[in-house]
Amino acid sequence: MLIKPNTSNHEQGSLMVMAVMVMLAVVILGTAIISLAAMEKKISYYTYRKLQAQEAADAGVEWALEQTLQNLRDDDPSTGPAGTQVGSTPTPVKYNYQDDSIYWEIVYTSSKPIDNSDYIYTFKSKGTCERGTTQRISRTLLVSALFIYDTKTQKYITGRITSYEIVPGN
Repeated sequence: MLIKPNTSNHEQGSLMVMAVMVMLAVVILGTAIISLAAMEKKISYYTYRKLQAQEAADAGVEWALEQTLQNLRDDDPSTGPAGTQVGSTPTPVKYNYQDDSIYWEIVYTSSKPIDNSDYIYTFKSKGTCERGTTQRISRTLLVSALFIYDTKTQKYITGRITSYEIVPGN
């Protein structure tokens, strides 16, 4: 004599429903993880490019400080880097890295003599990282630098940054 298990008709197929529910939960969880990973990749890529733009702007600052110091040593305090007049923009310095174009440009906003020999220059350095024509990230720095005249050597000896500010909205 065979003994039949005691199952009622309304419990048949419940294991199949549970398996489908578990599979659905796994699919939803997998989709969420993939979506999160893709979003994280975009965020890290944007942060990387923003850092490249920041470094390009910093390179512009260093270049401007050196060029301005050289012009002051050449006894021409009315000019900024490479002889550009205050308020003008020199040709942007551009270089390529992999598929990105990275460049910086300087815009002088003011030059002010202090004590008839020292000068404060204020300028903007804009660094840009772009890929193609649609993806562009820029950082703009507003920098003031004090150029000090040494009476012993009768030369300008340093270009010291007195304020360094990242312009909002970049």
